[in-house]
Amino acid sequence: MCAKVEHEPPQTEHSTIEETVLPSEDGISFPEPPTELKSGSRNWKKLLAYFGPGAIVASVTLGSGETLFAPRGGAIFGLSIIWALVWAGLVKGIMTYSGVRYYTLTGEHVMSRWAKLPGPRGWFTLLMGGIAIVAFPSWVGGLAKMLGQITAWALGLPMNDTMFASVGTILMVTTAGLVFVGGYEYVERAQIVIVAFLSATIAVLAIAAQPSLFGVLGGLVPSMPSDYAPFVYNKYPTVAERSVWIEVVTYMGAVGGGIYDYIGYVGYSKKRRWGILRRSDSEEVSDVVRELAPGKEVPLDVSESNLQRAKSWLKAPQIDVLISFTAITFFTAAAMVLGAQSLHEAQLIPSDLDLYTFQAQWFAAIHPGLTILWKIGVFFALFGTLYATWEGYTWTWLETVKPFSKAARSLERQRMGTARLITIVYAGGLGLVLMWSDLSAVAIVTPASILGGVFGCGLWCWAMLWAERTALPEELRSGWMLTVGLIIAGAFLTGAGIISIVEYLGLASF
Repeated sequence: MCAKVEHEPPQTEHSTIEETVLPSEDGISFPEPPTELKSGSRNWKKLLAYFGPGAIVASVTLGSGETLFAPRGGAIFGLSIIWALVWAGLVKGIMTYSGVRYYTLTGEHVMSRWAKLPGPRGWFTLLMGGIAIVAFPSWVGGLAKMLGQITAWALGLPMNDTMFASVGTILMVTTAGLVFVGGYEYVERAQIVIVAFLSATIAVLAIAAQPSLFGVLGGLVPSMPSDYAPFVYNKYPTVAERSVWIEVVTYMGAVGGGIYDYIGYVGYSKKRRWGILRRSDSEEVSDVVRELAPGKEVPLDVSESNLQRAKSWLKAPQIDVLISFTAITFFTAAAMVLGAQSLHEAQLIPSDLDLYTFQAQWFAAIHPGLTILWKIGVFFALFGTLYATWEGYTWTWLETVKPFSKAARSLERQRMGTARLITIVYAGGLGLVLMWSDLSAVAIVTPASILGGVFGCGLWCWAMLWAERTALPEELRSGWMLTVGLIIAGAFLTGAGIISIVEYLGLASF
């Protein structure tokens, strides 16, 4: 899930907002980048300051994936499916960077460019936005139910679905209220610290568990388990009811988020004012680019000096995405290894009424009193994630509608409060229905994870290849490494998504 990012971009004597390079007759030019982004700079302290939006994305996705889905995968399958989480983290990093890269170079959200794909006007933008918007209630309802469970356990309340839904409802309303109260940046910062603590602790414990090096390396080779272990059928029938494909792909969808996150993430990355977005007239430039005819290339200045400025600006999203998705991939894999080493051998699977209780033994092994740290850590990780959905999902549906609606563009610029209220009423209302149903939290998020966290991400990769080839001059198109990466990511995510959708609908079994 994504979160609100209001921090100003790093400022130096060479990077004021007003310092822009005016458009030349040769095309749109880029503002002068800060000194630390220029070729040859080794000012690592200032470069690390560009790790901004990705820090929030990493913290909220680690908060849900690392505490539940990764250890659950290790508990069920041992070390055999580490590849699923590692590959998911890597390919989602590639697709996320492609979207922010495009925005940095053009000042146009890629959803606007996709509205010009051949066919009925806006069909692909509406498809992607539709997948994301349909997934909103599933993640809101599922996260709220997970949060209700960890809260009930921490407070010693009865452990049943009614209690989880009751507490989840209160906390859902609380997070929605905070959206309007504001001043939540301190909680966000605390969340990052707590998730960083959980991640570091899990990584240390995973290493201390001394997993088999050959087992870990073998788990990095893609191979889908043919079936569950016998103990899963004997002790966890609700888990065994789920197809192996659906179970594994649900983890892949949870790791790093989905298009319901990335559409919004790319949208509010404009607050960092990278590249074209640093121009004082960036809104006017964005309007010009959005109004270009289908297939019309963005009129960027391709002089050597302007190309050099553009490439310097790309270091900013590269730093942000590289750090965030490296952290997501490494720490999620560590949580799976720890789950395999401790929970799999003990035949303990986080499921049903025990989504988080078994993982607490990791901290209890250090000292029994440290269990409270696990409870507090998971609570704040999920609380922050649930809060983040309201802001992130608001940006997602706005970016879906903006290419077709002046009213939506006006909401973004002048009435974000109204836009957030629409998100809360829709996603929160249907999320409550799902949370109060008989479905488990894992079952609630499964279709959203498959559709938006895997299949939709694959479509994103293919569409980005088209956007780059039609919008960017040849000099600024992605190099062969990013192009090949998008092709591999698109094939991997689209294929896994299609197979899982077919299985989920009961049309075939693989």
